[in-house]
Amino acid sequence: MRSSNAVANVEFLTDAFETIQSLLAERIHDDSFAKFTMAYETFNTIGMEHTCDVGQKPENRLKNRYQNIMPYDHSRVVLPVIDNDPDSDYINANYVASHRSPRGYIATQGPVPASFTAFWRMVWHTKADAIVMLTQEIEAGKMKCHRYWPDASSTPSTPRDVYGPITVTHILSEAHPHYLLREFRLECGRESRLVRQYAYLSWPDHGTPLTTDEMLHFRHAIRASGDRSTGPMIVHCSAGVGRTGTFIGLDAAIEQCLDGIGPIDIGALLVKMRHARNYMIQTDGQYLFLFQAVQNAIAVLLADDAQRADGGSGGERQRGRQGRRHRQRRARAGGVSRDVQQLDERVGPEAVG
Repeated sequence: MRSSNAVANVEFLTDAFETIQSLLAERIHDDSFAKFTMAYETFNTIGMEHTCDVGQKPENRLKNRYQNIMPYDHSRVVLPVIDNDPDSDYINANYVASHRSPRGYIATQGPVPASFTAFWRMVWHTKADAIVMLTQEIEAGKMKCHRYWPDASSTPSTPRDVYGPITVTHILSEAHPHYLLREFRLECGRESRLVRQYAYLSWPDHGTPLTTDEMLHFRHAIRASGDRSTGPMIVHCSAGVGRTGTFIGLDAAIEQCLDGIGPIDIGALLVKMRHARNYMIQTDGQYLFLFQAVQNAIAVLLADDAQRADGGSGGERQRGRQGRRHRQRRARAGGVSRDVQQLDERVGPEAVG
């Protein structure tokens, strides 16, 4: 955690871990997910009172990947109008608040050809320096996200391309075990910026990742790369709701933990996201995965702070007790992983996220 008070950190994290553990124990009994699913379904109508008039305009139809996933008017990203075209301010994207900023994230769809220019204009206008891509271009034989970036491996080779007023140059592509890192130089007028895209490769065509470790390492790589204070983190999958909502919920909860801002209420996070963009966290399997991932992240943070707290007083016996408690917490959290897999098998493929 970012606080130097390791003892207070341990108390905060222990409370957060045990709260999540208690809630899961209350809602999951003997491999029955009925109570958990019922709790998830109470969020179904959250945010549905918000209008989506701009996205439904005929002039914007081709800019939407799915005609049933529209951005809410009140939270949509509004771009500067260009060439006196009032519809040039539109992109299928919404701001989502973090605990630090009302515009901490942007949740958006995987761009379609008609929205490529709007996407890069959004990156530039919002001063974003990180794009998180949670889908592959093609999954199960279906186009999930068009290649909206220039790429030397494309046919024909296109390491540099122009999107309206913005020139994008692909300067780096680096393979990691579960994700690809791409780096782009954006130029507009006399100004230039570097933007990184983190493309996660291990989310299956449907459901959730098999373990939380890969996702937590992926999230850590993004956060460790630099300060996001210059602009929001842009997150997209295919529709920009299922996987996107799960990742934003995970990152937001961990950031709260790191700053010691409580309580860590995953249900409240979902309510906030659903008011910002419809269908965020699309299945109860994704919702359960979010609980598991947050709990495992807390267990790791707790082990680190417990070791720091013990360091001042010394004592191998005390550190041994803390280590055993940490392993017990990870074991309890690991039980949730099996629950997620069982729930995924029951609910089947996710719709469009």
